[in-house]
Amino acid sequence: MDNEVARWLQESGRRREPPRSQETPALHGGMEPATAGGVPRGSLFDVLRRPALLGVLALAYLQYFFADTALKISSLHSIIFFIVQ
Repeated sequence: MDNEVARWLQESGRRREPPRSQETPALHGGMEPATAGGVPRGSLFDVLRRPALLGVLALAYLQYFFADTALKISSLHSIIFFIVQ
């Protein structure tokens, strides 16, 4: 089993994707050819990848923003007032 996996990895490492020419989109009627995995370009994964990355970036920024705000609040000096009646 391990030898088969090692042999498969060696073979897949040797394979190269053929270089694309400028004429390739024109031959397919303007559509992108399928990738090696059989999933056409412009698939759902490709469509959702950019919004997902932007969402993760927004969450990371918000986490930084809230942590920075909490740090600023905690570093404020406290003032004690005595009210005498």
